[in-house]
Amino acid sequence: MATTRGPRFLLLVFVLTGAGCFDTADAAAPDAGDVADIAAPPDGAEAEAAACAASLSAPDGVDFGNLSKVNPTQETTVTLTNAGACTLSIDWVSLAGDPGFSLKAGPGDDTWYTGNTAGHIPLAGLDLAPGASVQWTVGFTATTCCPAVATLVVHSTDPAFPAGRAIPLAGNQTSACFQVTPSPLEFGGVLLGKTKRIDLQFGTC
Repeated sequence: MATTRGPRFLLLVFVLTGAGCFDTADAAAPDAGDVADIAAPPDGAEAEAAACAASLSAPDGVDFGNLSKVNPTQETTVTLTNAGACTLSIDWVSLAGDPGFSLKAGPGDDTWYTGNTAGHIPLAGLDLAPGASVQWTVGFTATTCCPAVATLVVHSTDPAFPAGRAIPLAGNQTSACFQVTPSPLEFGGVLLGKTKRIDLQFGTC
């Protein structure tokens, strides 16, 4: 008569009896792709900068409308605000373009900088706390009725504008323009009884 036997089990036990030794050559090294995917945590300065960034809020542009020699000058206020969570430092500004535009970057500076002389205006120590604002005065003087443009660039610690925040300035963009050349008329020295003529040209701008 056949005898039926039940299942049998084999038990393996490992006991560490002394100082162990592990050969690192037997371990599989991670490939370069796995290592590259593991980003190092930011240090304290980087984490603080990411959580606390300055942000410059400024107008997208300034249009002075149409001016004439009857009412040739107009001024307006440009407001710059720190919309970020950290202190915003405004280091310098530039104004380039038509010399009819000018800037008075107060406070403490009543100098008018024009579009052909204000390539670099230093503003040392102009810091804005979060939510704080500063107001500058921008002017435009029309010497003709022709269209005029310039660009005001504000260089600050706003990381979103590493090359500076540009504010376009414009005047006389839609006015009818008629000009006479040469202008001004220079006759120079003319002897008594003599006549000197200058040819004039008339046209649109």
